Amino acid sequence: MAQKYAHPPVIEAIVEFRLENPLSSEQLDALSEKYADRLPIKETVSTISVTVDADFAESQKTNTGYRMRQEDGGESVTINDHVLTNSLTGIYSNWDDFMEFVSWSWTNWSGAINENPIARLGVRFINRIDLKNTGQFKIEDYLTIYPMISNDPEQILYDYKMQLAIPSNLENSYVIVNTGMIKPPTGTGSSFILDIDVFRTEKCPQKHFEIFAYLENIHNEKNELFESFITDKTREIFQ
Repeated sequence: MAQKYAHPPVIEAIVEFRLENPLSSEQLDALSEKYADRLPIKETVSTISVTVDADFAESQKTNTGYRMRQEDGGESVTINDHVLTNSLTGIYSNWDDFMEFVSWSWTNWSGAINENPIARLGVRFINRIDLKNTGQFKIEDYLTIYPMISNDPEQILYDYKMQLAIPSNLENSYVIVNTGMIKPPTGTGSSFILDIDVFRTEKCPQKHFEIFAYLENIHNEKNELFESFITDKTREIFQ
């Protein structure tokens, strides 16, 4: 059971849908207009490819999709020929409010993709854990997943990055966890990232009610994993 925190550590919540077949540029253009009322800022997403041979180098810029967002940068949607990414950054209130946004976004998207099957469906939460401690500390006092490099009590770890790929308890679902140290936002103390992505790539649900029932299930799975990865000392930070 997930705990309710006064100061949740979420810095970005993401729900992503990936399609089996690509959309046309015309479909993307039409889709981008459907989001204008709620997400008035529209930006083009581009990639740059470089071709190099013995005589010359040539770069080419290709527009691959759009990002629509609010002026304050809170809610945003990014689309390309295969992917719909719904994101919430800044202050995270609660899952139900986020799901209202995702449902609105999915309704816009699903009405234009002509029953194009979903090939991947996932929920990802990126959490930042900020410590005020400016001296040495033990990572295991705050996280239950951490690198073990030596039994020497004098060994100091200045930085680390870890990734875990594990099966989920849910059918046909998987979990990728990224964690490590990052620069603290205030410039003092220490900060950790705890990034949890729960997703499905096989036999994905296709109907609206099945999709959102599955999203609820993987959100619950994500919450259980998050609680298992932190300690009581970390929970005190969020109160």
